[in-house]
Amino acid sequence: MALCVIVYAFMGLFLASFPAPYWVWNLALGGTVLQTVTLAGPKALGRMRWLPANFLALLSIIGTGLIVVALAIAMNFRAPAALDEIEIQSALLDTSLIALVAIATAAVGACTSAAVGDRMLAVFKRFQVILLLAALCILGFGLGGLTGITLVAE
Repeated sequence: MALCVIVYAFMGLFLASFPAPYWVWNLALGGTVLQTVTLAGPKALGRMRWLPANFLALLSIIGTGLIVVALAIAMNFRAPAALDEIEIQSALLDTSLIALVAIATAAVGACTSAAVGDRMLAVFKRFQVILLLAALCILGFGLGGLTGITLVAE
């Protein structure tokens, strides 16, 4: 559970460190809630029939996609540079690397929350696991966001 909080704290740090619009946070939190509500770990989905399991997996993928989009938007907000100084190659390289970091971070978060959710299903009921997992992920976002805000403010 601590690893889940740490991974989502990194996502919150990325979101808060760049001057992105506030709606990017809403996008990331919406994706996180969608991920945790679906509880799309292999053990949880293995207990269901084919159609509901695939529908929940699709919703989890959409949630992860929302997080990737939010991270990519936030990480691409930087101080405006003069248009004369922008080089096409470096801009493409920067954008590609930022997209890869956003995808990798969201993928690690999705895998971590799915694994934690599967392990928690052995102890708690499904609704309790959803609430606890959502609380852990949002706590991670909050801690990372606070850390990012304090780093930027200095």
